[in-house]
Amino acid sequence: VSAQFFEVTQKICEEHLLPLYEVSNHAKKGFESQHNLVYWRYGDYAGVGPGAHGRLTINDKKFRTESISNPFSWLKSAISGNGDELFEPINESDQGIEYLLFGLRIKEGISQSRYRNFFNMSPKKSILDDLRQKGFIKINNDRIMATNSGFLVLNQIVSNLIPDKCGLKN
Repeated sequence: VSAQFFEVTQKICEEHLLPLYEVSNHAKKGFESQHNLVYWRYGDYAGVGPGAHGRLTINDKKFRTESISNPFSWLKSAISGNGDELFEPINESDQGIEYLLFGLRIKEGISQSRYRNFFNMSPKKSILDDLRQKGFIKINNDRIMATNSGFLVLNQIVSNLIPDKCGLKN
């Protein structure tokens, strides 16, 4: 039933010139949420305020940040100079996994060259061929993009594209 609702939503929104640009968002061309696209494109963003999360690149190294969630504790720490309770580097494999999770949510998909930068390898051709044959992805030049059918099984696509060396496979 959820899949049927998703498909009907796509049809209605397309008819009203509100195409899907992210798995759960539609907008007229040029009116996509620039704020959210920073996350989906795996850009940098500062998390400011109680419980806020961030991803920041400093000296060519990506860091994960998380602020203290209790507002009073956060304010006390922020006044003292730092409201973060977590500030840690993210290794390349974890960055690659986050890039897959976020980037495949949007219609523009992910860059295979950026995938190679994170994992030091290309996505397996056999996996790409299988996903494409099933109609879950399409490939356009350097981009891997989920199709509307692929959005229905997005977690499985991501799982298939995470390299075995990351240790997340059964």
